[in-house]
Amino acid sequence: MSTIAKWQTAVLFLGVVELMFFLAVFVSPDTLSQHRMVSTNLFAALYFRVLLSLFVILQQLVCFSFLLRYRHRDLVETLVFSVFILVAFLGWVITISFDPDADRLNHAIGAGLFVAGTAIYYMGILRLTYQNDPVSEQFYDLAAGVVFISAGVFAFLYILLYFVLPGSAWIWENLAFITMVLGYLVFFWDHPFDPFTSLPPRAKTAIELSEIPIQCLPLIVRI
Repeated sequence: MSTIAKWQTAVLFLGVVELMFFLAVFVSPDTLSQHRMVSTNLFAALYFRVLLSLFVILQQLVCFSFLLRYRHRDLVETLVFSVFILVAFLGWVITISFDPDADRLNHAIGAGLFVAGTAIYYMGILRLTYQNDPVSEQFYDLAAGVVFISAGVFAFLYILLYFVLPGSAWIWENLAFITMVLGYLVFFWDHPFDPFTSLPPRAKTAIELSEIPIQCLPLIVRI
């Protein structure tokens, strides 16, 4: 098995295990009967907080490794979206540091940073891949984008209802998490990669070559 195949297997395995774990907690009697939000489950059981944090951070590292491969093609976007991965990480740390029953505001701030950071860096990764993928593979980028947008809509509804109708917010927060992991699986199913190999700089297009002074063309051809 090649290095790329091994990494893809590991990345997809992580996503499947995370999805199964989260679904198991979601359909548990405690969550369904008590309408527990993810926030509540985080502080109801230590194992849930530790395992979900492990999955979230590993997923962020996978996305950072994938994003870093584009540094020679678009350094600015790579740096910008990497910053938002850091924002999502810090948001998660804040989220799990403040029990919503004791400090609702700080917990909500952490959740907001996590959701915003995750949404932006996922959209950034999709933007880079869509620009660089062959036309035949752009369908998978769009499919992953639809799933991620759905997760964003669910997250927005959760944040909106969190302060207005907290009793109805739980289902949207859980759906946002489930859909986010589904988007991760859809995306990496069609994007195997080697984290230790960066993509080469983008080749010059015909339009870009036409902008080169005519005097320089013989020198370029000779090189």
